[in-house]
Amino acid sequence: MPIITVETNLSYTQFPENFGPELSKFTSETLDKPEERITISLVTDRRMWRNGSDLPMIQIHVSAIGAVSTGQQNSIHAKKFTEFIMEKTSLPIERIFLVFTPLESWQIGKNGTVAF
Repeated sequence: MPIITVETNLSYTQFPENFGPELSKFTSETLDKPEERITISLVTDRRMWRNGSDLPMIQIHVSAIGAVSTGQQNSIHAKKFTEFIMEKTSLPIERIFLVFTPLESWQIGKNGTVAF
């Protein structure tokens, strides 16, 4: 159940119209998870700073069970997510940040319960 949260100080109109569905498909392929399990949130128009600068930036939180549990996995994922975002937004590489959070099944609630 990958959960992807994209936070940015860009406006919603600065993203391609199909950004959400494309990010969902990309995440499915990159993390090798079924697309029907992926949740995407796009939070735009945030007040954000990096190194004291409010230049356009994106911070992506990638949470998943089993897919983001090692440095080796995340090194591969970071490259792919960064390239995807650069292609879709034209942001420079130094303004794209990722946070990987490994999850256990009991940390995800769905249909009123959690899996053990």
